[in-house]
Amino acid sequence: MGEEALEVTCLSVDRAHRKRGVAKVALSAALKSIESQGGGVVEAFPVTRRGALVAWFGTRSMFEEHGCRAVAPYRKSNVLMRKKV
Repeated sequence: MGEEALEVTCLSVDRAHRKRGVAKVALSAALKSIESQGGGVVEAFPVTRRGALVAWFGTRSMFEEHGCRAVAPYRKSNVLMRKKV
């Protein structure tokens, strides 16, 4: 791509606050922050397999809702996703 990628590698939400959209809000804030600082290519590695460790990486659908697109499989349970902001 020619640009250095910025990675969203971890979205950790306390167990007591999961399933309430907290990670979506955090991802939205991260993308807005990146954009306000000049933008760039953002990469993430959300899970694609049920039962995998969603707590750290988020879900594919969450990243798709924010305009990221799947680029390639990554390891056994993840997919590489990208968005230019």
